[in-house]
Amino acid sequence: MGLLTYLFIPVFMILIGLGLKRSPNNNPFSLQSIVFGAVSIFLVSILVTNSASEYIGLYQRMVESAFAIWIIFCAMAIKKPVDKN
Repeated sequence: MGLLTYLFIPVFMILIGLGLKRSPNNNPFSLQSIVFGAVSIFLVSILVTNSASEYIGLYQRMVESAFAIWIIFCAMAIKKPVDKN
C-alpha cells in the first residue's frame, strides 16, 4: 500500500494543480500543487533508486512531509473565501 501511495499521490497532486489552472479565477493553490507534486516525484525517485542507502528513513520522511504540507495548503485553500469578481 505504501508503494501505491508513493507512486500515485504525487501524480494526483500535479493533476489537481493542472485542473485548478483551468479555473477562471487565479488560484495560487494550482501552482503549489504542481510544485509539491514535482518535489514529491523527485523525492520518491531518490527513495526508489537509493533503496539500500542508510538515509532511506530520512527520504521517506521527506516524502511524507511534502504530502502533509500539501494537505495543509489544501486545507487553507478550501477555507479561504472565493473572490466573486
